[in-house]
Amino acid sequence: MKDIYWIGNTREKLAGFPDKVSREMGFALYCEQIKVPHSSIRPLKGFKQAVREIRSRFRGNTYRTVY
Repeated sequence: MKDIYWIGNTREKLAGFPDKVSREMGFALYCEQIKVPHSSIRPLKGFKQAVREIRSRFRGNTYRTVY
């Protein structure tokens, strides 16, 4: 399993998202750790394949996590 290294207060920021969003993003990160594809993970436009984005929509807002 790959390790996750949090920079600054990023873990607290993720925990501050609505529960549905933070659970979905947490599960997507877990899938990435164990190398299982997740439908919400996409390459971040304008960057190489190594930079990815998780996007979640909730009540008209879009939340993003980049790694």
